[in-house]
Amino acid sequence: KTRPLGTTAVYKFNTDTNQMEDIGKRYLNSIATIEDQPPCCKPGKIDTFRSDNKNCYVRSTGSGDFDGDLLADQVFLYSTKFVFYFSSDRPTGTLPFGGQWVGAEIYLPLYCHGKVLRILDLDNDGKEEIVVGCY
Repeated sequence: KTRPLGTTAVYKFNTDTNQMEDIGKRYLNSIATIEDQPPCCKPGKIDTFRSDNKNCYVRSTGSGDFDGDLLADQVFLYSTKFVFYFSSDRPTGTLPFGGQWVGAEIYLPLYCHGKVLRILDLDNDGKEEIVVGCY
């Protein structure tokens, strides 16, 4: 089983079997074809500073309560943007992937190409901030 470029694998621990199980979307073809690639991801290309594939790959992920509903939300960092998935926007048991459940997309400043993110309360106000390492 393969995954086209730009997709994310998701695993969950199954306490009945004592194993990690793949719960992400599966691609059953043995070789990912050009048609299987997300439109932003050109086969054989890598995500670089001057690349057409800037937002093809998730660089880093994090979880925090970004909308104040006391539920964990998810944020995915790409080279030039954040994609937020708010827990209150989707039914229990659904995975935060794909355009269906996107809560917000926020683009980074032009000088910042995201490499890694961390979520913490920097200013001690009880609300989490997102820190991005840029390259």
